[in-house]
Amino acid sequence: MPFNSYPFFFVFFPVVSAGWWWWSGTPGAKWWLLGANIAFLLCWDYRYVPLLAAVIFLTWLVARRMLDGIGDSRRWFVLGLGLLAINWACFKYLSVVVAGSTSASTDGGARVSMMPLGISFITFNLASLLIDISRRRGIRGVTLRECFSFATCFPYVMAGPLVRWNDVQPGLEGTAPARRDQVVRGFFLISIGLGKKVLIADPIGMRLNHLLTFGDGGMVGTWLAMSAFAAQIYFDFSGYSDMAVGVGSLVGFDLPQNFSSPYRAINPAEFWRRWHMSLSAWVRDYVYLSLGLGRSRARAIFNTFIAMLLIGLWHGAAWTFLLWGFYHACLLSIYHVSQMIGYTRSMRVPPLMARLGMFAAVTIGWALFRADSLSSSGHLIAGMVGLQGPGDLRLVLNHAGRILPLLVVFALAITQLLPEPYEVRVAPARWAAVSLGTLFAVSLMNIGDSNPFLYLQF
Repeated sequence: MPFNSYPFFFVFFPVVSAGWWWWSGTPGAKWWLLGANIAFLLCWDYRYVPLLAAVIFLTWLVARRMLDGIGDSRRWFVLGLGLLAINWACFKYLSVVVAGSTSASTDGGARVSMMPLGISFITFNLASLLIDISRRRGIRGVTLRECFSFATCFPYVMAGPLVRWNDVQPGLEGTAPARRDQVVRGFFLISIGLGKKVLIADPIGMRLNHLLTFGDGGMVGTWLAMSAFAAQIYFDFSGYSDMAVGVGSLVGFDLPQNFSSPYRAINPAEFWRRWHMSLSAWVRDYVYLSLGLGRSRARAIFNTFIAMLLIGLWHGAAWTFLLWGFYHACLLSIYHVSQMIGYTRSMRVPPLMARLGMFAAVTIGWALFRADSLSSSGHLIAGMVGLQGPGDLRLVLNHAGRILPLLVVFALAITQLLPEPYEVRVAPARWAAVSLGTLFAVSLMNIGDSNPFLYLQF
């Protein structure tokens, strides 16, 4: 039951919201939220709910032992992380092998059916709980109900954002009704996010698939294709993230933002501070910094490669994802080394040129991410660097549709000229309500042609 579906908007969410508002401010709200989370998982795929419940229960037992000081806390911690890692690896990678596939689909198709909903997000959220307890981050008590709701909370269980216990624990209590600003913000973000997905990402993705089946577009065709994918994945994933934050706001959660205009970045480090921010922050805090820095430049580069390879593996069991992480690790390392030797300070690049250069570097990386095999990624990159000739724009447009370049330019212009939705202060005015209502209605009418969110498979 994804966010871009009629059952969610006309059945599940109205019922859950009505119940939550009825019980809001009372202990019944937190139990209603737990029931909604379980129902959401059951509607998606009931087969995996018992296993997920068992993993969450065992993680809660480990957390309780660590908090109560029963036995060796370090051993409990290692046991808990090992359990989560094994469960994650089995579903994330073994299921792909059993299914006879080596990569996840990034063309808007269905994800691997053998993988539970949000397995990576559930695993990383529970791991952060155990790590924060081990680091004594002020977590004083965790009930089984809270742990289950924390891991499976329907606004963010599908595809994030990743959250920390201390950030969402007040919402898990459900004892405070949503504030007026949360309600206004929630409706605004849901409308914007659905519009991003249905009106921008999906039309681009449909035409992109036609272009990629052509397979002989030369340099002009591959750059158009990968620029289209850059726009598609941003509007698809940021659209989902906006909706997740908006849905969370309507049931009392203040969830973190996941994007901050990433295509305005002028260097690799800034890009990763703007793209999938909750994952970047998770890997930085729990992996990169945990490996230790010291005074060694080589150690910093080593940590960067470990962190980025983990991000690549996080997306799936495919060499293409691993190489995508390796590619970004190389970009970050080159940037950090150039900073260390003072090269970036001595060479002043105009901001616009730096932004275009960074977008080009990221778009080349998307060829690795989008391809379903190493040979396909090699074919795309060869086309982007001109090894397949300049290409025939007329033939490319015949396969992709003449509107695709206009859609891509329009979408990328939005990334450069308009603020992120969370940066907009929504005034409770009639014109704003009418505009948002119109956008939501138009988006809702086009849901029937919508594809699943790309990040549901991760």
